[in-house]
Amino acid sequence: MGQGLLSRRFLIGGAWRKTGSPGFLGPQGSPRGAGELAKQLPGLPGGQPRRENHHPRSGFHFVLPSSGQSFTLLKAGSPHRQKRSFMTRHIHVAPYSPTWPQRFQAERQSVLFALGPLADACAIEHIGSTAVPGLAAKPIIDIMLGLPALNDIEPSIPALKSAGFHLQPQMAAAMADRHYFAKPAAHPREVHLHAVALGSAFWRDKLAFRDTLRADERLAGQYADLKRQLAYDHSKDRAAYTDAKSGFIASVLAMTAGKPHGKPAAR
Repeated sequence: MGQGLLSRRFLIGGAWRKTGSPGFLGPQGSPRGAGELAKQLPGLPGGQPRRENHHPRSGFHFVLPSSGQSFTLLKAGSPHRQKRSFMTRHIHVAPYSPTWPQRFQAERQSVLFALGPLADACAIEHIGSTAVPGLAAKPIIDIMLGLPALNDIEPSIPALKSAGFHLQPQMAAAMADRHYFAKPAAHPREVHLHAVALGSAFWRDKLAFRDTLRADERLAGQYADLKRQLAYDHSKDRAAYTDAKSGFIASVLAMTAGKPHGKPAAR
């Protein structure tokens, strides 16, 4: 294909918009000026995208380098275009980053400040794969907030929202044992905050799983391999990806039954 203006149309922010002049088409239709194209996409933190694949019939596949989030920009008229969405979020398991504990500490301070006097009665833990040194993970920091009682969080919800943590009430039916917050409100997400009762089953299980992987490098490696395979198998289906991990997680929790895990974090 010869060179020419990149004038394909992409669905941006719910409406079709012509890209106009962000770049040129090179040989084989490869886009040039991808950084300029990214500037037209609202709400995508993480710097200029790196193009990974070009799909002539459907669009272009990009990865945001700082967050590891992966997107496919879909062309108008593509038989693969999903309705009411300008991009498809792919599950991306990133190599371990030493910045993840630092990010947790920064977010922890934000949560403590939002809680005010309640913070003295709470504990905050870094959970999930980003809490295990050396473990590959989706680059989203999972934070567990332990409360004396689950409903103690309600007076702090406005302050948490001001700090960037947005309650996800649509998840209440599936997550009756916790209040779930996301930061930012829109995808791609950077932080998940799980507010639960101290000593609840959710609290115990998350600490047990984290601590076991921290203590067993071989087991952590097996989990990393499993996640990479499942991310490949269920690239666009987060529910299937999560469900497929449940057997491994259950087997680890069965190994650790009855063992104490974790200490409440000091304020």
